Amino acid sequence: MGYSTRKKGTLAGVSMLVGGFLSLQAVLYFFILLADFSVIRLGETSSLFKYFSVLLCLLFLSLLAEGGFHSVCRGFGALYFSVFVICLADFLLLFTPLFAPGVALYCLAQAGYHRFLTAQQRVMKRGLPSLTLLGAALGPSLFFSCLLLVSHSSASSLLFLFCLIYLFLVLSNLAILSRVQAGPFGSGLLLLMLCDIQVAMSYMGVSLCAPLIWLFYLPSLVLICLTASRTAAA
Repeated sequence: MGYSTRKKGTLAGVSMLVGGFLSLQAVLYFFILLADFSVIRLGETSSLFKYFSVLLCLLFLSLLAEGGFHSVCRGFGALYFSVFVICLADFLLLFTPLFAPGVALYCLAQAGYHRFLTAQQRVMKRGLPSLTLLGAALGPSLFFSCLLLVSHSSASSLLFLFCLIYLFLVLSNLAILSRVQAGPFGSGLLLLMLCDIQVAMSYMGVSLCAPLIWLFYLPSLVLICLTASRTAAA
């Protein structure tokens, strides 16, 4: 009886936290999209809204950890690490010209996602081990990166190096994802891939893709964070 009461209290607490989190993110998402699609002009305030939405994801995970849910969700520490690193990366990308360090931090975040995926104890028996997949992804990226550094030494080459490593980390995680039951995390990772495609195309000069970046990016972060609450409430 006592356990059942505590369980109901936990579920109610998680539901309230998730509800508040989603409500705040929905409001921020609405204004971010209005600004990005030039419906309204927010100027620098748009970047503040974007960064606050990322900080809100970290706060959400922090509140879950404070409630003791970090001991329930497998790989919670890796998930928290990734979102913390993303907060640092987004600060650099939104408010400074330090793009290469920002992308390098995104590589660390993908490494955290890799740790989270391998912590899910539902990986199928068949197929290559996840570490083998990660090594297979990192090998070619480091090889081509070294070739790039030999031929160029500019900041843009360093940025391209980190982008290349990031690409192979993403592909590695997607390969692992096909063998893991990761709940909302999987949908978040796929949305993040769509966001990355928009980023790449915008840098190639396709201006129509720039407003689509946060269309995919914020929902991807929200879904990734919701993975922890879904496990905690289970």
